[in-house]
Amino acid sequence: MGIFLAELELRISNMKRYKFNSIFSILFLYLIFAGLYGGLSNIGGNVGEYFRENNASFLFGYIFVMIILSGIGGVSGDITTYAKIGVLEQLFLSYLPFSISLMISNLINILFQVILIFIIMFLSMITFSISINLSIMHLIVLFLALLQAYGIGLVMGGLAIVFKKITSFVGIFQFILYPLAFAKINEPYIWFLPINPGVKLLKDITANALNNINLSYFIINSIIYFIIGLIFFDICINFSRKNGTIGIY
Repeated sequence: MGIFLAELELRISNMKRYKFNSIFSILFLYLIFAGLYGGLSNIGGNVGEYFRENNASFLFGYIFVMIILSGIGGVSGDITTYAKIGVLEQLFLSYLPFSISLMISNLINILFQVILIFIIMFLSMITFSISINLSIMHLIVLFLALLQAYGIGLVMGGLAIVFKKITSFVGIFQFILYPLAFAKINEPYIWFLPINPGVKLLKDITANALNNINLSYFIINSIIYFIIGLIFFDICINFSRKNGTIGIY
């Protein structure tokens, strides 16, 4: 509990210290959504009509992607920062396992990201008159998606422990994943992909058309990604320990 409160206090302190960056982060993400939705909904023909009729699904998809991409990049970002400032090796000597410390740090990061996203959601609903009925199922799917994202994030984190700086690779990987959120895929292999199944389920829940079998597939999908991430992360830690490169940047 102590490390959780310490991380929470650190994030709040950073937000207060860097007010301009905190405010601009909200404004930037809101403007991206406004530009995307405003542009697409004003296209003539069936395209514009589709986005106007499915504005709630589009907003959910956008919010979903922002949270998931944050979860994926958060682990490697923290590891790169720890290595850069020279405390990565000390964290491995802590009484808490490093993976637990990392998970707590990312939970705090996701918590603040969720708060930021809800502010953006509120602004978007007012600006574009979007009506959303948030249910417990939305939150369950979001939790499962975060589990999936954290699994992928652990893979990125493992690479960061071995190679120290992988910012460009993570950026390219996130860029590749982004279109998956809005791609309309009806093939069975969708349930093996990241992000897209979660967005599909959110749309189904919004339209009151949730299929329990699809939800079961997504639960299995998320658990598998998380387990793969844990195994890969452990392999990378053991590799770095064996080569004595954990504390090297």
